[in-house]
Amino acid sequence: YLVIGSEQWFQQPGGKNPEKTGTAIDTKAQPKPAKLTAREFYALDRDRSGYLTPDEVKGDAVLEQNFKKIDTNRDGRISLEEFTNYPPN
Repeated sequence: YLVIGSEQWFQQPGGKNPEKTGTAIDTKAQPKPAKLTAREFYALDRDRSGYLTPDEVKGDAVLEQNFKKIDTNRDGRISLEEFTNYPPN
């Protein structure tokens, strides 16, 4: 499928011109953010302390921006439990 604006087009096999399917895409539907995993946590925990610090998440714009939201107990570091429970349901 090819998306142009808010319309969905079907590309025919063999490189033929696309045909409009008549199905509009719901642009208001936002996908849920994926849960963070233990594997990601351990990859970021460079000093193997069991916590992520602001220095360890530098370079990951999403984690840097959301560090305070993920750090639910406000101790200045993120535990595995806090990490894997983000985003909240």
